[in-house]
Amino acid sequence: MNGVYKLKQELFSNVTKVDLLQAMMVDLGVSVSNIPKDYQSKSYTENAEVFIPERVTKRDELPEFWKMVFDLHNEPRRKDCVRFGYRYVHLPYEIIPRYPRVPCKGIFCISDSTVDLTKLTADDLIHIGNEFEED
Repeated sequence: MNGVYKLKQELFSNVTKVDLLQAMMVDLGVSVSNIPKDYQSKSYTENAEVFIPERVTKRDELPEFWKMVFDLHNEPRRKDCVRFGYRYVHLPYEIIPRYPRVPCKGIFCISDSTVDLTKLTADDLIHIGNEFEED
């Protein structure tokens, strides 16, 4: 379907002792991530989806948020995204991804091209934040 596929499984985070310690530190006012304290992660649809830019045949038929990710992915200065076969996931619910280790939802990158999408875990994902959004 033009590079966008429904995610068939729900992803869960493997919460570690360090994650719990960091959550308590955040409650005490300590910063444990480079994400700004007032940052609010957000979802763009109610669907959990996988986006594979190499399978896009009609860019103009993508939802706006996937168009922005597609354009960012294909920028000349980000040629490694194409070379390494980055894929992306949208989650409408919070997880603790591989990076940053704080609860967030929205758009995540899969930078490892060997990850099997049918065995995807939260530890495979890197949150891309609002890097692609225009102000």
